[in-house]
Amino acid sequence: MHAGGEQGRSRRRGFEALACAVVVASAFLLFSLELITARAVLPRFGGSPMVWTTSMLVYQALLLVGYLYAHGLASVRSGTVQAVTHAALLAAAAAFAWVHFHVTALTGGDPAVTSRNPVVSLFASLLAVAALPFVAVSATSPLAQHWLQRLEPRRSVYWLYGASNAGSFAGLVAYLVMIEPLIDLQRQFRAWTALFALTALGLGVLAAVARQAQPRSPDHPASAGGDPPAARPTPARRALWLLLPAGTSALLLAATNELCTDLAVFPFLWVLPLGLYLLSFTLTFRSRPLPHLVGPAAMVTLVALATTSMGPTLPAPAHMASIGALVLALCLAAHREVYRLRPPPAQLTAYYAWMSAGSIIGALGVALLAPVLFLGYWEFQSAILFVWLTVAAAAALDRDGALRSGDPRHTAALLGIVVFLAVNQVPERWIVRHLPIWPAHGSLALRLGLSIALAAVLWFTVLRRRAVVRRAVWARVLVGLIVFFVECSLVQRVRADRTRTGPASRNFFGVIRVQEVLHPETGIRVRQLTHGRINHGWQYVNPELRQVPTAYHSPSSGIGRLLRACQARRPAIRIGVTGLGAGALAAYPRAADRIVFYEIDPPVVALSTGRDAAFTFLNACSGRLDVVLGDARQSLSAERARDGSRDYDVLALDAFSSDAIPTHLLTREAMRLYLDHLARPDGVLAVNISNRFLDIEPVLADTAAMLGLHGLLIDSLGDPPVRARSVWVLLSKNATVLEDPAVAAVGRPLTADRLAWTDTRASPFALLKWWTPTSRHLRFTPRRRDAAAPATAPARSPSQTPGQPEG
Repeated sequence: MHAGGEQGRSRRRGFEALACAVVVASAFLLFSLELITARAVLPRFGGSPMVWTTSMLVYQALLLVGYLYAHGLASVRSGTVQAVTHAALLAAAAAFAWVHFHVTALTGGDPAVTSRNPVVSLFASLLAVAALPFVAVSATSPLAQHWLQRLEPRRSVYWLYGASNAGSFAGLVAYLVMIEPLIDLQRQFRAWTALFALTALGLGVLAAVARQAQPRSPDHPASAGGDPPAARPTPARRALWLLLPAGTSALLLAATNELCTDLAVFPFLWVLPLGLYLLSFTLTFRSRPLPHLVGPAAMVTLVALATTSMGPTLPAPAHMASIGALVLALCLAAHREVYRLRPPPAQLTAYYAWMSAGSIIGALGVALLAPVLFLGYWEFQSAILFVWLTVAAAAALDRDGALRSGDPRHTAALLGIVVFLAVNQVPERWIVRHLPIWPAHGSLALRLGLSIALAAVLWFTVLRRRAVVRRAVWARVLVGLIVFFVECSLVQRVRADRTRTGPASRNFFGVIRVQEVLHPETGIRVRQLTHGRINHGWQYVNPELRQVPTAYHSPSSGIGRLLRACQARRPAIRIGVTGLGAGALAAYPRAADRIVFYEIDPPVVALSTGRDAAFTFLNACSGRLDVVLGDARQSLSAERARDGSRDYDVLALDAFSSDAIPTHLLTREAMRLYLDHLARPDGVLAVNISNRFLDIEPVLADTAAMLGLHGLLIDSLGDPPVRARSVWVLLSKNATVLEDPAVAAVGRPLTADRLAWTDTRASPFALLKWWTPTSRHLRFTPRRRDAAAPATAPARSPSQTPGQPEG
């Protein structure tokens, strides 16, 4: 008997180990597939931040399909039917993956058609390539838990969900550290298919063993491990299964948009919020539940919103850290409630289907509804508010929850928040006068530290010994205060966007706005184009200045000096430009010259063409002019295949999305494509590297060294009456072209360390500017003309985000 018992326990442990390995491997495959496919389609859609957001919506929809399939299969009483059915799906998915996983299926297509219908094109690409394998992999975790529960009905299986999220987190980290840097996309797909085949084999063994187990009877005793007793879920509980994941899913995608819009679109900024989101599941889905997290989540929310409101003055690492802390804290608070509301294991497949449906609702709101309903990036604060409301609702329905039982930790959190809000209202000059050690320009971190110190003193000297701190009312006040604060933050952002003058529109590629601002000293008006929160060029409204090149394209800028030098040497030149902006470069061509703009966003083209154009550079252009719709790299590649080289004398790279750099336009392979389109031997590639957060010079230094190019960097403060700093890098195979006195006198050679960017490795993380440059580069900050016109600066600089309200 003893030997038989030991043998049975050993078999059970082996089965549990196999189930755990299969679940972890399937989660690893699931999230690595998300990154691989999104990385593959990114160049086709111009590196837009919405690529990842829209892709996540597709993944969430396929995940729901997988969970519904698992729920339906689990309802079949025959274990043999379950095993055979899923084995057939796995075999079909493996064959599909082997045949269809090719990068060409994700990167082809007409660039102009993609620009006009980006969401439809992205949906079609992902569904055609990844649908069947994704559904098969996503069903693995709930099916494995179901089969394990059939064999071990008295043991909790929810720990496997935590293991699944650990595998997902491992997949994200592995992609960043090993897969993306070391393996090209084609081999990534092949390696994924091979690992999928091994996982399918293990799952088949799992199904074959579990098919002999009998399904659990309704009157079977409740499972051990802290799972709730069998009961029919109430409508309120099911609603929370739906709403809590909807809030965290929306928060995940909105936070990713917030990061990618201002930095760059690359996997690290996808993985950071997603990894913290998955980590929260791992930490909450465990046998010992976490304590109530209302207090810590409230404090993190307050500080994070105060930090992100600083906008362009915030260093990039602090920006990432504040948003990451907010995502983790709110996801922990929400997913802690999701786990508390879990059903018994017999209902786990339905539970996961409800959670997945909620995640789709959240992704749908950010990916599809926000660009249609919102004129600005308002989904971040909206998602925070929604998460707080659902967490408060879940806590209010919990008889033992934070809002019904006194907890001194919530009172302490409330005290800290009140002190922080009070300290934050104290004028800087008053603190400097009474605290000699306080620096002349104190930071938010110093105010936070002072608030913590004051709150600690008050707590330990006055309030800690009073019974009043244990009353439940303080937790309710805390939740109400945070909800009010988040609502005020949302209203402030909405009001700041809606009170700006000029028309605005939003689509897949971002938010564009046209504004008129007034120079406070000269009285000169400029009409500026704002993309996201960054100025993308302007035009003088005064008739005598209307055709003067402005912003980063002024005559003293790198591109302005280069074009004037080329025109002085040749009677006619050809100019190519990636990114239209306000179209200021169209002011340079002479009657014999030709200029071609490559622009991916149709509304930007509409603002510069036609009778009612907001910017008239293109309409007044003296030379021959063309506008090519679509991603610049895709269009240039198609032109090379169709017509050969365009023989441009100057090809200017100036394509930004807000302040984010489309990395696929600056890889070594892209540079080779541009060189093929330059006139030989004197063609020049001009790259605008003006950026608040990223130092792009090392990438271009690597390109110059690897491709045998001569490089020159020109840092210009712009021309009066309205200046804008710009940094351009000029690259050419002919050093003589860059030795023109008008160009060489203001430039310097590229001296930065080399840092390669290729199509398989292009992470901007190493290029981050860890401290935001000071404001000494600003030359123009217009004032309000009236209550409807906010103080904005029509100049993008490394130290300020023009177009954003002051304060």
